[in-house]
Amino acid sequence: MEPGPGSWGIRYQAGFTPWDLGTAHPALADRLERDPSLGRGEPGRAFVPGAGRGWDAIALAAAGWQVTAIDFAAGITERLPEEMATSGVDYLAGDAFAFTGESFDLIYDYTFFCAIPPRLRPEVGVMAERLLTPTGRFVAVVYPIGKDPASGGPPYGVTVEDYSVALGNGFELVESADPSCLPGKGFEHALSVWLRL
Repeated sequence: MEPGPGSWGIRYQAGFTPWDLGTAHPALADRLERDPSLGRGEPGRAFVPGAGRGWDAIALAAAGWQVTAIDFAAGITERLPEEMATSGVDYLAGDAFAFTGESFDLIYDYTFFCAIPPRLRPEVGVMAERLLTPTGRFVAVVYPIGKDPASGGPPYGVTVEDYSVALGNGFELVESADPSCLPGKGFEHALSVWLRL
């Protein structure tokens, strides 16, 4: 059975959130330190689906982005870090696939793609087509690289190519770091950037 809002909420309530680093992902933090605009020239509007407790959304906001973050875990808005209150992030409880609204210059993902069943991955491309501006970019910390897809999930094993397939021909991979592994994590990650064509 696929995890739904209730089961994700139970994980947060129980503190069983091994994906939650308690801070922004170091790959994102390092990239923002070198270039707060993530290659755009200046920060714009960012959308963070499956934002969890919002650490990466907070980091993006601190770098100058106007951030809308969303997660459908039950009770998630009651478990956000104190920093969220002053971050300027617009945090919503809901389904990222159902979100409608203004366009974004950036969609950022760390653990959204790997948490959804592989059959739903094309919906990420549909979401990106709907929400990104014509010059928008999709930035992801691709994780967990190297996990056997047959082992199930979540998290489901992913590759940079899996994202490229889901995003489709309307996006071009323009940057992908060499995979590396955080201490204590069993799988690798790679920060990757796709531009909308």
